[in-house]
Amino acid sequence: MVGKIDRVDWLDEKSRSVKIIDYKSGADKEKIEEHEKLQLAIYAYAIKDRWGFTPSKMAIIRVEGGREICMDWDEKWLDKAKEFVLNTVKQIGTKGFPARPGFICEYCDYRNICNWAKR
Repeated sequence: MVGKIDRVDWLDEKSRSVKIIDYKSGADKEKIEEHEKLQLAIYAYAIKDRWGFTPSKMAIIRVEGGREICMDWDEKWLDKAKEFVLNTVKQIGTKGFPARPGFICEYCDYRNICNWAKR
């Protein structure tokens, strides 16, 4: 998998504790939605697995209103992230990952090899 994490801030260098921050455009919302929590958890999983950092906080910054919404890290999110990633990899391997063509095809990294994008 490939991805980019918008921002990681040190909370405590000695304990290797970090805060993961993702910037969101669009409507200014007052809470972190479930799919956004999963996205942050996947980032946390990658950070913990790759660098051994401990995620203590996760946050969304809504660009429109400048609002930062923060939540404490909960280990249950690590399990959800692992399960999501492993299931997605399994689906891709069994070709159980159907294309969902639409306007997003114009921006897709795979548009040059995708049968849907060539139509």
